[in-house]
Amino acid sequence: MTMLWQDLHTHTVHSDGKSDIRLMIQTAGVYGLNTIAITDHCSDRYSFDPERLQQECAAARKEAACHVIAGVEAVVLDIDGHLSIADEMIPHLELVLGELNRKTKGCFESGHPEQRAENIIKAMVNACRRNPCLRILAHPLNVAAPAGVDLTLFTDDLLDELALACKQNQVAFELMSDQWWWFRTQPLDKVTEEYARIVSYIAGKGVELTLGSDAHSHQGVGNFIWAMRVLQLADIDESRIAYIMPPNPTPGVAIAGAKEANSHEH
Repeated sequence: MTMLWQDLHTHTVHSDGKSDIRLMIQTAGVYGLNTIAITDHCSDRYSFDPERLQQECAAARKEAACHVIAGVEAVVLDIDGHLSIADEMIPHLELVLGELNRKTKGCFESGHPEQRAENIIKAMVNACRRNPCLRILAHPLNVAAPAGVDLTLFTDDLLDELALACKQNQVAFELMSDQWWWFRTQPLDKVTEEYARIVSYIAGKGVELTLGSDAHSHQGVGNFIWAMRVLQLADIDESRIAYIMPPNPTPGVAIAGAKEANSHEH
């Protein structure tokens, strides 16, 4: 069974990335990826022009060796799950990722780590339920590291809440290798084992998993090394990675067989 590799989380010069859209897409083709999603930030730090991003992706698609998806990484603004994208942006976007950050209101005011862990889950659950456009939770739980919340605080009960919201609203859980938030403060093996526990539990509840490099230059495109290590520790076969069907297939790039290669396509 052939794995169709997709990098569904990348950034360009349209936000805080270092490479332009064309170079990111060319690199994905060189590395043999089936799909790359350009998902620049939409936040108070970066102006976001979805129409321009869509147009540049469409232009690059004409010469691309892989499928190209025009998307966005929106911020979960508060514990109630509001996203940072306006309704009028959505028609221009083919994929919406949602991330928590330290500015997500209502999540980090408590002095108790256990309460902050509960709030992080609540914000993601509410984001899944409130936003039909949301397709992927970007690097879930990573915000816990700078917030001083240990991964062990994400208990089965909390993960049950998250898994149910993801399943009911068809929102995927992203695996991403750029985990420096954790690695700078904790032993590598401890972080990897705890994250594998969480991924194993989430996947066991039937939640889709996707891969995203969170690359901020062409040199990071397709970096799934640590994510694949997590999958191995979690005893999850790579065939369990969901295939997100490109809404606008790139001419000349094979897409036949995607459903058979990955059984979680919608």
